[in-house]
Order: sequence, then structure tokens, then C-alpha cells
Amino acid sequence: MASALSLLGLLVATFISPGSAVPTNFTVQPFNALLQNTYLPNETLYPAAGIDFGIELDFLGDLQEEWLEDFEWAKQEAQRT
Repeated sequence: MASALSLLGLLVATFISPGSAVPTNFTVQPFNALLQNTYLPNETLYPAAGIDFGIELDFLGDLQEEWLEDFEWAKQEAQRT
């Protein structure tokens, strides 16, 4: 599970801020496959920790859903070239 959260963290760091560096060998398909196979737990493991120790689970779930269903990956990939 930690690797799944790390993957989403990597994607957040890569795509949240405009102008962020994207690897030159970036392609959409591996990211989509990783997102589809990313498991998020049903409930927060340490709810008392709050955001001091990372991104809230609800936000990660919403972000994962948006990237899988609504985000225009091909458009973003085309803008890189």
C-alpha cells in the first residue's frame, strides 16, 4: 500500500504545478495502468495524524478518480511536444 500512495504522490508532484518537469520519455499508458492498479484503503489508517503526515485519503481518491475518468492525458502529452 505504501507504494501505491507513493505513486500517487509522484503523480501529484509531477502534474499539480504548471511547468513542472516531466521525463522526456513520458507516455500516458504506463501512468494510466499504474493509476488503475493503485489500491487505496477504505478508511484512513491514522486519522488523528491529519495532514501533518501526508495527503488526505479522500483527496487522493478524488484525484485518482479524476485522472482516470476526466483528465485529458492525450492533451497534456501533446502540449509537451
